[in-house]
Amino acid sequence: MTQPAPHVAELNWRGGLRSLTHEHGFEPLELFGTIPEELMGTLVRNGASVYDRFDMTYEHLFDGDGAVSAIRIAHGRAEGAVRVVRSRDLELEEARGERIFGTFGTRPPKWGTALRHGVLKNSANTNVIAWQGRLLALCESHGPTELSMHDLGTLGDTDLGGVVQQSVTAHPHRVHGDAATYAFGMRYGLRTHVDLYRLPDSGRAEHLGAVRLSGPTPLHDYALTPSHFVFVCHPLRVDAVSVALGLKAPASAIRWDSRAATEIVIVDRSDVGRVRRYEINAFFSYHAVNAYEEGHCTVVDLVCFPSWDTDLRLATWRSVGSSIASEGTLKRLRIDHQSGRVTLETLAQTSCEFPRVSPSVDGH
Repeated sequence: MTQPAPHVAELNWRGGLRSLTHEHGFEPLELFGTIPEELMGTLVRNGASVYDRFDMTYEHLFDGDGAVSAIRIAHGRAEGAVRVVRSRDLELEEARGERIFGTFGTRPPKWGTALRHGVLKNSANTNVIAWQGRLLALCESHGPTELSMHDLGTLGDTDLGGVVQQSVTAHPHRVHGDAATYAFGMRYGLRTHVDLYRLPDSGRAEHLGAVRLSGPTPLHDYALTPSHFVFVCHPLRVDAVSVALGLKAPASAIRWDSRAATEIVIVDRSDVGRVRRYEINAFFSYHAVNAYEEGHCTVVDLVCFPSWDTDLRLATWRSVGSSIASEGTLKRLRIDHQSGRVTLETLAQTSCEFPRVSPSVDGH
């Protein structure tokens, strides 16, 4: 099979980042072939989908307002729906007819806005999960935004019954055999804390406690084993004052400190007050693949980058000829709790990102 020229493939891929122009509830989809009668279920996805608002364009790949799409399959038929997630922040902007908030890569239109309305807009654009019959759109800077299972309409922002302290990660995790989903949230202030949450398959959501970090390092993902939460804290330094005043977007206020180490923070799931910290030569990672226990070692597979610089290229995704190909490689982090030794082994040289494993091996 002949492959398209790289620049053609890249431009086609970038075309998928045009703003969504049509929303709708569930409608019949055109089929090619036959869907097996026994295949039933709903696939729901979320992503940044609206980049152009109020005569401006968001400047970063991660900035677009979220839209959730779904394909529902039953009895040999398929229906599809797609709707923009209308968080409280988006509704405020639409009511005023102007952009108010800053986003990860685009600073607010006016300095000082962040002090009045918050540092970041709830774009609700990164992930979506089903929990206890509820559909939750996630964006790590805020709590969840709940959607209707019936037609994907927005029901409103939620703190899960007063449990969410400040935010919930876009990447919750499960361990196979454990009837709960686990998540974390960043809480910034004079000190930076990670709040730990448990969302059981039945019963109320729980705030398990908080862990203090060494500095204001932003975290995107984490790893989970039957025994531990594992946080990989990269040597990122943030100009917090400029972000708080709205003078800079977070993406441009973060710098990579190559002289510092990457810190591994391991929290005991049965006692979140028991925390162990390790260091290794600096590397950067967005996403974990999986993690498990092996004797007295905790093992984490993740996609690694040499530094934070990869994110800077994401801000130029609209430029002609710019590349957003991943430089990430699959590596295995091994933390030996007995010796205190931490190693990082390359598992594959192939460029990759957004890793997944079967849910049947999560945490194992």
